[in-house]
Amino acid sequence: MRALTNLDAPSPGRGQSERRFAIAAEAIRLFEERGLDATTVDDIAAAAGISPRTFFRYFATKEAAAFPDHEARIAELRRRLGARRSSPEPIAAACEVSQGLALEYFSAYGLYRPRYHLVKEVPALRDYERLMDREYEVALDEHLAGELTGDAAPIVARLVAAAIVAGVNHTLEVWANQDEVDGAQLLERTFAQLRAAFPDDRSSAPASDGAPAEDLIVVVPASSALRGAIVEALRGARGD
Repeated sequence: MRALTNLDAPSPGRGQSERRFAIAAEAIRLFEERGLDATTVDDIAAAAGISPRTFFRYFATKEAAAFPDHEARIAELRRRLGARRSSPEPIAAACEVSQGLALEYFSAYGLYRPRYHLVKEVPALRDYERLMDREYEVALDEHLAGELTGDAAPIVARLVAAAIVAGVNHTLEVWANQDEVDGAQLLERTFAQLRAAFPDDRSSAPASDGAPAEDLIVVVPASSALRGAIVEALRGARGD
């Protein structure tokens, strides 16, 4: 199925974002049909009805064409996080922002589901996606590190950032592979679990599900750089 064509022609009603997505749709289609290595920038440009020169106005590489929304999504994540600075519940706020952005994946079924399967099958695209995931993590980590308090703030910020990205990826994986799954509902459950696992008030963390607790013994060498951060995190959990 062809997406938009003749994108070189001027069109006042067609925005940059729409053009990027149209080119991406053709790139993903060709990657699926021919494989990444067998698809050239010239092929993608021809399919989208543009010149190779125009292609490079939108994407630096053919791999990047599979991710038309990445730069905009990172910028929007940072913008929304910035608008929630000084929140009394910074972790909950970061979860809310991330959940809202992730919901948008389910509104473009025709792009995101095929892309998800394609990325998992093509190592080069999978590696590219990992680099992008790291950018989401960094944005969340930097924001939370500036919002959380206490000596354990840096490690908690990093843990929460990694958990949010992992939670979104898990939700997308289940949604992409199971037609009957409601992505929005699954995402809501995922973030409910994240908020329960990382409460802003660590002294009010939810109790276990009733199963008897088992002793946990952790040995941390005195020379470990994480020892101080772990001790502070435990003190915070006890409310010391």
